[in-house]
Amino acid sequence: PRRPTTCTFTVLGRSGSKLWTRGSAPAACTRLRDRVDVYGVNDGALLLRIPGVSFELRPGRPRTSKVPPACWRLSKGAKPDYFALEVTLDAPSCER
Repeated sequence: PRRPTTCTFTVLGRSGSKLWTRGSAPAACTRLRDRVDVYGVNDGALLLRIPGVSFELRPGRPRTSKVPPACWRLSKGAKPDYFALEVTLDAPSCER
């Protein structure tokens, strides 16, 4: 049986600054990865948008505006106002 296509990458961001990504996502995922964007900062929260998914990131309490078609894990970075979001796309099941 063929395994479903997945891609995992880490999104790094800092409140009030441009977002960038790192990781070794497959080429097929590069276009989607590059469309990840920070579109605002609200009361210390970093608002992150992936096509079809919106995240509001707060230290220790990540939320989504709707159920994402992805598994994701938020971890605080080296500094309190840095965030790292690990996203696995198109995964049929994920541990929460």
